[in-house]
Amino acid sequence: MKLQRGQKPWQGVFRGHMEVFLFILKTAGIILLIILGLFLAFAALLLFVPVRYRAEGSLPEEGRPKAYIRFTWLLRLVSFRAEYAEGLHMTVRVAGIRVRPEKWKKSGPPKTAGSQVPREPVPAGSGPVSSGPGPVPADSGPVSPGSGPVSPEPGPASSGSLPVSGAEESQNGLGKKGLVLLKNKLSGLLRGLRDGKRTLEGFMDRGKRIWTAAARYLRILTEEESQRLLRMIWEQGKKLLFHLMPKKISADLTVGAGDPAVTGNVLAVHGILYPWIGDTVHIVPDFDEERLCGEFCMSGRIRACTVLYHILRVVLDKRTWIFIRRLKKEELTNG
Repeated sequence: MKLQRGQKPWQGVFRGHMEVFLFILKTAGIILLIILGLFLAFAALLLFVPVRYRAEGSLPEEGRPKAYIRFTWLLRLVSFRAEYAEGLHMTVRVAGIRVRPEKWKKSGPPKTAGSQVPREPVPAGSGPVSSGPGPVPADSGPVSPGSGPVSPEPGPASSGSLPVSGAEESQNGLGKKGLVLLKNKLSGLLRGLRDGKRTLEGFMDRGKRIWTAAARYLRILTEEESQRLLRMIWEQGKKLLFHLMPKKISADLTVGAGDPAVTGNVLAVHGILYPWIGDTVHIVPDFDEERLCGEFCMSGRIRACTVLYHILRVVLDKRTWIFIRRLKKEELTNG
């Protein structure tokens, strides 16, 4: 680095260090701007690119019903498919690559009905176990043929005891047992009555508390400010439900109830709903047999920014938090 006229050497060194520092800051700023731009682009894709769904199914006259539903995002870059035919199979693909197989393979050989638990090996020194009588231990002495348990000899009766017959003794024992059983049953009955009384009192107290709390909350909900909040939540909920509903629906069904009157009622309900469903649902009646078969198809889209907008309209409203704080205060006050 060449020094200018009248410039000191330390000033030239400082200038060189500043140029390096500014170059590093410039490079770091460019990298941060690129990262921020990528993040904003990804957030915009998540918010504004809709998730499309499509569901199809068929009800055959013989056999099991078949149906599937598929969700795709960003020109099928990410897709999820759930199909029901012989069983439920789910598949997730990212850029055409399956990230979750339909059936997880089980590790290990399958178990059979005749499989047995392997036995432990017998040690080499142990002999075969015989089921018959074994050898007599050495320390056991000879047994005499007439030996047996020695019973004590009856001694002379004590001078103070009186003879009691067996019938009187059995009667006294039965009487005492009957009294004990009756006493136990009476005590158990009294205990059950006391427990039932406590349980009934507990239920009555709980019901009284629930009724009091319901009356308090009902009084809060019937106020004008709460009614405005509930109307706003209802409006946002209806708009969100309308956004989530399928935009295209088509069904071609053959319906037969086996009774002409019931089949006529089904057609009457279809006629009542015709202003809303139009020609999307076509029903062919069968007045002779009991049948239900046909095919259906529906499709729609879900945009994350729309769902988030309706949720935030409720969450960020000042009246919502005032209502929540009032409910908490009411709960703490009256518990």
